Amino acid sequence: MAQRCRGLPLAASVLGGMLRNKGTDEWQTLELGLRSLGRDENVDIAKIMKLSFDHLPNPSLKKCFAYCSIFPKDFQMERNQLIQLWAAEGFLHSNPGNNMCMEDVGNMHFTILLDSNLFQDAENDGYGNVLNCKMHDLVHDISISKFKTTSLKESNHDQTFPIRYLAMERSGGEARPFPLNENFKYITTLFFLENISTNDRLISFLACLRVLNLVSSDAKELPKSIEVGRQIGQLRSLKNLSGSFEIRNLELVRNKEEAKFANLIRKPNIDELRLLWNELDNPRENDSEYNQVLECLQPHRNLKGLIIERFFGDQLWTWIGKLEKLVKYELLNCKNCKELPTLGHMPFLRFLHLEGLDGITSIGPSFYSGSAVHGDSSNQRPLKLFPALEHLILKNMSSLSEWTKAVVHDRKMVVFPILETMEIDNCPQLDIVPNHFPRLKKLDFMRIGHGSTVLSYMCNRVSTLLSLLIENVNELTELPDVLFENNSNLADLVLRGCGDLTQLLNFSLDVQTLKGSNNQTVPKFSQLHIYDSNNATQSQHLVGLRSLEKLVVGG
Repeated sequence: MAQRCRGLPLAASVLGGMLRNKGTDEWQTLELGLRSLGRDENVDIAKIMKLSFDHLPNPSLKKCFAYCSIFPKDFQMERNQLIQLWAAEGFLHSNPGNNMCMEDVGNMHFTILLDSNLFQDAENDGYGNVLNCKMHDLVHDISISKFKTTSLKESNHDQTFPIRYLAMERSGGEARPFPLNENFKYITTLFFLENISTNDRLISFLACLRVLNLVSSDAKELPKSIEVGRQIGQLRSLKNLSGSFEIRNLELVRNKEEAKFANLIRKPNIDELRLLWNELDNPRENDSEYNQVLECLQPHRNLKGLIIERFFGDQLWTWIGKLEKLVKYELLNCKNCKELPTLGHMPFLRFLHLEGLDGITSIGPSFYSGSAVHGDSSNQRPLKLFPALEHLILKNMSSLSEWTKAVVHDRKMVVFPILETMEIDNCPQLDIVPNHFPRLKKLDFMRIGHGSTVLSYMCNRVSTLLSLLIENVNELTELPDVLFENNSNLADLVLRGCGDLTQLLNFSLDVQTLKGSNNQTVPKFSQLHIYDSNNATQSQHLVGLRSLEKLVVGG
């Protein structure tokens, strides 16, 4: 079989993909097909590619593959969009016997084409799902030969046969009008790959049109003949929404009944949900109306990513804490929220971003797991809170004054056991923080009002830092000794805008032993950046930094 691929990597890749997990019969059938091509060493690879196409398992799958010729070569095809296009063209049929809807069939077809290497260069999202892929140019040529599709540049409108699928590109010069002749009348899919205008006359002419893609156009509104208003309730019948989904203009949702009718809780295939409100000149005076809308937007428990932005209410509903498969949670510019949801028990939460929460004054025990955690004293295993969290951002929290540690009774506890990166930025009132971060590697510490006190306390127990950024921290005259004593592997230190800083290291150094006068470990910097920090770079403060490879002073 390998010999019959004629040493062509693409042929071997595609044929290998076709035969993956196949039985002896399929191998023998394909072998006979290869023999039929002859023994000529110069057999065209296109014939081998065509043979692979012919051995796709069913006509529906072949149509789905050939349809991809609508896209230009080297085009990134989005998985979800492609499946929607297949469905719109009628290539996908539900299979009630196997409990498969059209989207399930489309996902199965996409996976077969990807596993067969007819699709390649797949890119995944943060949840392991394939976002997009490409076709090799030679594979693209095969798809074109199997379908009535055209990629038409505006300089070439002379088509002698009816087409159904058209991707229209601009070739330069002045734009020409769309060719309104009989050969273009029965188009069902129309992609504008460049900025080409549409109008009601064009839409009326294309009476068979099922798919119109204007992503690459800068059109500000749809033609009036197809422009319709949208209500959130229209989501109710869309049971198979999948991937990332965004709902905007939620300030227009009038009451909880409208929100509940969207039925988000019955949409298990949505991986990431983004809920966005817009600022209003005259917001409603009653926060409870906003709270009730959010309450009724509860998603399915399969959700992996949740972003809530500019929510006007003051209460984040408890269903957020019940999303046990959540990997990413962002709460942005929700200025009226008074308390954070309980998140510490979430087993898969890796990324947490809290920003612009002006109403939050304290992050306390309820953030971890209720007012206080009561454990089973007979259980010897330590309780882990935020067991999977790797990245944490606290930013623009103007009223936050304290971030207390978790409280537990009758049981050992580990908090943030694998947290690696943390950013605390523009929290001017913050003066109380926890300091148990057993694996913290990167800390960005910026615009903190009581920065010197907070930094010293945090560094008292942190011993794993590799990178530290300190920026615009008030009252910081010197870096705490404990920072260097505990973090001997700190390699990258950036100091920016610390106008009160006058001393970098607060102990004398023995250059021969590379130990401080009190046997402190000398930091092994490889990069040191100091911007606008007065006298912190006097030469005597840098003695002994033998691992320093890069020093940047000033801008």
